[in-house]
Amino acid sequence: LDTPVLTPPQAGILGTAAIEKRPVVVTDDGVDSIAIRQMCYLPFTYDHQVIDGADAGRFVTTIKDRLETADFQSDLGL
Repeated sequence: LDTPVLTPPQAGILGTAAIEKRPVVVTDDGVDSIAIRQMCYLPFTYDHQVIDGADAGRFVTTIKDRLETADFQSDLGL
């Protein structure tokens, strides 16, 4: 896991790690089971003097939500 380093005058930088298959607990109809899902880390480094922590959290959450709900095959015409 790497942490992106800011280079002035940058205010923030989002890193991306490799997509890996990981075991996770999923709940289906109230029953927990283990499934394999594709996951990656999205480390975000930001300057607290410029960006509020709550705004940074909302930004990363928005990126996560859009990645999880996107229909990339349709968007790319596949």
